[in-house]
Amino acid sequence: MNKLVILAKNPNTYFIRRLIEEAGPLPIELVNPWESSSQISSASSILVRTTAIHGSDKDLRFLEQQRNLIIPSLTALRTFRTKPSQFQYFANTGLPFVPWMSLETFEQEELETFCKTYPGPLLIKPHRGQGGWGVQVFENKIKLSEWMNSTTDHEYLLQPYLGEHQELRLFFKQDDFICLERLKNGVTANFKQDGEARLSPVPQELRSIVDKMRKEFGLVYGACDFLINAQGAYLLEMNLVPGIEQLEAVTGRNMARELREVFIQS
Repeated sequence: MNKLVILAKNPNTYFIRRLIEEAGPLPIELVNPWESSSQISSASSILVRTTAIHGSDKDLRFLEQQRNLIIPSLTALRTFRTKPSQFQYFANTGLPFVPWMSLETFEQEELETFCKTYPGPLLIKPHRGQGGWGVQVFENKIKLSEWMNSTTDHEYLLQPYLGEHQELRLFFKQDDFICLERLKNGVTANFKQDGEARLSPVPQELRSIVDKMRKEFGLVYGACDFLINAQGAYLLEMNLVPGIEQLEAVTGRNMARELREVFIQS
């Protein structure tokens, strides 16, 4: 490649700042697909740092018009774009996940059955959530119904809240894996919500699950979140655009420089 084009709506993230700092001789250009419709040179590779949180798929439509190497691929972006599409993929491929239903379109009987099947606390998370935003826990169906009656935005997943558990995030760059145990601050363990983390050994069982997705979609970088309890391990999310701020802080590694080399070789 003669240039790395970073597709981003917000150019001021830690990830982008660090990648530019470590770019060395690699030219980097920032493109906001919501403001640009230009064709990118075919000699450039495109690193996607946009997410579904923007509430629009204009970035994907922008990418459809390009003839470049896209990191990650359009197929991967479409598959893991939202929580429902992710969980549908997990279900179709037999991967372990926490039971769920969408609150955006449902039959009342379906909701009643779900709440009877999982009578404990209930958790909701936005279809297009990011950074732990919008995650809430309700102690029962009555509290959930009160929330649903108070808002017209029902673009959320409903899941049983599994109580005591451990959360692990497996980062990967090519076949190099790093595991962080994520320590919760309230409901969420997300770094952006003041969650903390510590290094943990990489469980082979979880690595095998991530490897399956990594190889199927040709992924060179990402992170997969797991919930672990007495019943086993459950997939929470495949994140195709994870940040590196916490990763660099916990490991002491220069992940921006390491990723620059990965992107150059891709």
